[in-house]
Amino acid sequence: MAIATAGTPEPRCRYLSDADRARAYEQSVATYAPVAEAIGSWGIATPSASEQQTASRVSSLAQLGKKYVAPVRMQDHRPRNSAYYEAANSGTLRASFKNAIDGNAEWLFLCTWNDGEEGTEFRPSTGIQWAVYDLSAYYLTWYKTGQAPTISRDVLYYFHRIEWTTSQPDPTKQPVPFELRSASQSPAQDQIELLAFLRSPGTLQIVTSANTSRSNAPAGVTSFSVDLASGYPKFALIRSGSTRVKLTSAFKVRDQIDWQDLLYRGGSSTRPVVDMVANPPVVVP
Repeated sequence: MAIATAGTPEPRCRYLSDADRARAYEQSVATYAPVAEAIGSWGIATPSASEQQTASRVSSLAQLGKKYVAPVRMQDHRPRNSAYYEAANSGTLRASFKNAIDGNAEWLFLCTWNDGEEGTEFRPSTGIQWAVYDLSAYYLTWYKTGQAPTISRDVLYYFHRIEWTTSQPDPTKQPVPFELRSASQSPAQDQIELLAFLRSPGTLQIVTSANTSRSNAPAGVTSFSVDLASGYPKFALIRSGSTRVKLTSAFKVRDQIDWQDLLYRGGSSTRPVVDMVANPPVVVP
């Protein structure tokens, strides 16, 4: 069995356009269709560009007797290339899965399990804790069964960076600032996201050093975001006048930095915080 995935080497600080990626994919189809069982793409880590052409690719490959491998990822953050893509908190992960589900992709390409160097890992780690792993279980079940799983308990997930995209590094330590490679598709964002899975309607609350914000949410999945603020964000679900779920982020948003670190962190109300080596340190409640 052979699988082909389209891709083009990326030089330092060069962004590949949609047209470049489309050409790479078409070249892969022409080259590997005679020998591959399935053909896919590495994709790009932004919500708006998460392979929204899935349905058309599934259809065109079916005419060749081939399957389409839809890419799914959380983010793309590359310190070695001084570059990052704007994933919009959990936006890219959720959009990737939904595009694969709605487009009836035969296979999924979860890129990747443990590539921490580019921040694309699904494996639980200090930065993303278990949030990406557990969130993926929900969408994988949906993908495999064709139906969104029933939400049997209230769960809160959070995602945010630990600094602003505009924070300036110490030039004596980091002479080359990060480049945003997805500016035309997904501009830089500085927000804190609360992603709620609710059995019944409730009020979502985010408390930061700058403000307390609330939003009424229906049963199901709701994404609620506020502006990034310094300190440790706090999250809660309030229903019938009482707090049903509450948690504090394990990651402090810093006002001052020496090096840029634009990796999205994550956590949830159903997993204890994993205390590992991190900078700044992970805070275990």
